[in-house]
Amino acid sequence: MRRILTIWLLALVLAGCGQKAGVHESVAEVPVRPGPTEPAFPGALPATDPQAAVLALCDAGTRAAAGDLAGTRSAFEDRAHAFLHEYAATLQTSDPGAAGRLLEAKEQVEAGLADGTPLPELASRIATLRGALEQAATASGTPVQGCF
Repeated sequence: MRRILTIWLLALVLAGCGQKAGVHESVAEVPVRPGPTEPAFPGALPATDPQAAVLALCDAGTRAAAGDLAGTRSAFEDRAHAFLHEYAATLQTSDPGAAGRLLEAKEQVEAGLADGTPLPELASRIATLRGALEQAATASGTPVQGCF
């Protein structure tokens, strides 16, 4: 039952995100959106590995805690979002539970950005997502360091 729920959740999230206008199929296609604030890591590009995604989520969480919605959105959407989809799809075969937890946490951040969740709560959701990513990466043999 749990496996069916995980597969259903993965299909639902991928269908919902993959067909929207402006959603890119690969990380290489995601443009870095100019914003009113500079990234915490100048020249930061979309994540291509778990460590880069963790750092993007660290940046997003720091910006949310500081009250910077535009910076939070940019760090999450431009640098972490596409990689999280790709990584969850990769995990689906080896660790469907981790894939489900990662997608569920990602969905909570997306919902928070869409519905105007207060930034302190959004920062908490981002921290939960970062924790899910760190656990999944470590379990799959790619340990990552948290926020510096």
